[in-house]
Parts: sequence; structure tokens; C-alpha cells
Amino acid sequence: MRLEPTIVNHPKFIALKSAIGDYAMEALVRMFGHCQEDQRGEFWPGKSPEYLEIVTRWSGEPLVLWNALTMIGWASQEDGGIRIHQWNDYNSVTVNAWTKWKNRRNAKQSPSADHHQTITRPSADHHQPNSSQSGLNTSADHASLLSLPSGEIGESKKKKGGGVDGAAVKASIAQFAALKSVLATHPGRPGSDPPPTSEERADYRKKRAVFEELQKKQARGDFE
Repeated sequence: MRLEPTIVNHPKFIALKSAIGDYAMEALVRMFGHCQEDQRGEFWPGKSPEYLEIVTRWSGEPLVLWNALTMIGWASQEDGGIRIHQWNDYNSVTVNAWTKWKNRRNAKQSPSADHHQTITRPSADHHQPNSSQSGLNTSADHASLLSLPSGEIGESKKKKGGGVDGAAVKASIAQFAALKSVLATHPGRPGSDPPPTSEERADYRKKRAVFEELQKKQARGDFE
């Protein structure tokens, strides 16, 4: 595999390292490798945050890694599974090779296909994945997910000297987790039993607005 040396200066990587420590690099490599393993891709159907932490062999507090990844913009939970952001886009050569191979396989299985057609898997030159690869695109002429220009992930708020404030990242993650917990059990949330009072509904909407604004700031890389 080929990792860009500039990863250590990437705002998203710096933010992740500030949040979870030196394990940040290994966590990303294992996460991206799982995308490539078995031609899985960026969407993992039916999988949970806990599954991602198992895959990455995270040994810290539960959901700390997941919360950091989602708030910094590496991953998100969607209906039916979890998604590793833009993995397919930045490994398009690999994904296209998978698609071509699947099309040839389907053509071979079709009753009208030529019975003498030979099916070959994409060679290493076409970036066919195997279990030993990290999940990062190894093409020299294709951008690595870890070397995205900082402009593509938003301008991070930085301390004087160019570094991301690690304490601010951790505080933002803690605030996110606390608000998420409050909203999940708030008596004013929709569908609560007994039905919420008008005061409870108003308080829930107020806290929800704070939560959504925090999500937007984190998506921009603003951890102040």
C-alpha cells in the first residue's frame, strides 16, 4: 500500500489523533482495509458503530472512536448500515474493477452467454483487493483518501502555529455525546409516553437546535 506522507498534516487526521491518540493511524488503515476486503466498499449494510470498533480493534471506551470518526467526518450511520465517507470516490479505480469483473461474471452465468467465454479477475495492476491490503487506493495517479486537500473537508479552526486544538476536539466530542444522550431520553422528544407538555417540547427543540448546530460546526472542522 502507499500512504501519503502528508497524512500527518491533514486536518482530519490531526483532529482524530487529538481525540483518540496514537491509535488514529491504525484505526483508519483497518477501517479502509475493511472497505476493500471482500469488495465491500464504503457502505456496510446492517452494521453498527460497535461493529466498526470491533473491526478496527479499538480497545478504548465504547463508542469513543465512533463518535470521533463521525464528528470529524470519516464515517456516519445511515438507514440500514454505516458509511465510510467518500471511500468509493477516492478508490474509483478499484471499485470500477470490481464492477467490470461482476459484469463479466454475470454475463458468463447468463443462458445466452458464450459458453467459451473466459472470466478472469482483475489483476494487481487493476487494484484487485486482497486481505493484506489497507483499503487505500495504491494508484500513483489517483488521490488517496488520506491526502485530500484541506479545502475539500472544510477549513479547520487552528491554534496559532497551525495545529488543531486537541483539548477543543475532546471537549466538542464530549459535548456531542452528552447532548445525544439527553435527547435520546428527553421527556419532550416526539413519541414520548406520557405525552410531553408544551414546556418539555420547547426545551427539547431548544436542545435539538444546539445539537444540530454542533454537528454543523464539527462537519466544518470547527472545534472551538
